[in-house]
Amino acid sequence: KDKENARKEFLKDRGLAEESKLIVFAGRLEGQKDPLLLIDTFSYVKDNIGVVHLVVIGTGSLKKDMETRVRSYGLENNVSFMGVLCQEEMSSIMRIADVFLLTSAFEGMPRSVLESLSCGTPVVTTNAGEVGLVVKQGVSGFICKERTPVVIGQAVLDVLLKEGLSLENCVGSIREYTAESILARFYGELRGISAGKNAKCAGKDTDGKV
Repeated sequence: KDKENARKEFLKDRGLAEESKLIVFAGRLEGQKDPLLLIDTFSYVKDNIGVVHLVVIGTGSLKKDMETRVRSYGLENNVSFMGVLCQEEMSSIMRIADVFLLTSAFEGMPRSVLESLSCGTPVVTTNAGEVGLVVKQGVSGFICKERTPVVIGQAVLDVLLKEGLSLENCVGSIREYTAESILARFYGELRGISAGKNAKCAGKDTDGKV
């Protein structure tokens, strides 16, 4: 109920229809994130669903190019550039969003993806970096193999128009992605490497010959 009230208040403050779907992006507006693909993808979604709004959190050198692209599609009333927000403000928007959208060309593990899932919001993302560790296909979101507006946009529509990607699924998908679990895998790999080296050394005589 609190989430629904917060959502209604957000939409009302911006003069948006109560039934509007909310897509959110958070990150640097730079080439790595490919924010122009973000706008192209949103345009595709808008053409297919109608009542939808994109919230862009962050700033960067490509903001003006994004605004130009938005105008070229006639989407001025459908995209909000929020600038840089504090953690609490960003989380409050992620909690009321229908989907978090990431169109990056390359990544490591995007913190924004972890934050979105922890807020119970499914993620649609390109296949960049380590997103596959937490975005479970058809469970907590979708990973798109092709970086095109149609392929990514269709995945967004699948989230917006179909049920099944629950808050519990999203939160559950990151439970294993903790510092302890990551370090355990890392040290396990180190032990495996060390054991392999020791076994190799044990098979040599004092002259280094096998």
